[in-house]
Amino acid sequence: MINVYRSLLLAALLTAVCGCRVGPAQYRASATILTRPSNPADRADIVIVPAELKHLQTMAASVVTGATHQVAVEHIVATELIRVSVTTVDPEQAAALCNEIAERFVAAAGAGDIERQLVEKAAPPRKPIR
Repeated sequence: MINVYRSLLLAALLTAVCGCRVGPAQYRASATILTRPSNPADRADIVIVPAELKHLQTMAASVVTGATHQVAVEHIVATELIRVSVTTVDPEQAAALCNEIAERFVAAAGAGDIERQLVEKAAPPRKPIR
């Protein structure tokens, strides 16, 4: 019983002192999407990124379920680009989920007023982020 407490104390100390996490490695894969008005004349007048971020977050939540996956959606400042990232314990799964979200989002644009293009697909990460 004392060894269990020592192990827990050591894990807590490592986390507090050096930011080390005890647990499985985490991998993050990211894809980049271009989103802009279809009509070039509208580009100066329409700011669509906030609405697109909200839509992408909703779509991501429907694709990625469970506590073992984390999804982040962010606007790349001063661009019409959005990055979607998935973090999980399996690098292949992180890339697959990320690409599924991005491809669904691009396909959902249809023939409306917004153009979406998958600029960079996610690749399985080689190194863990933690």
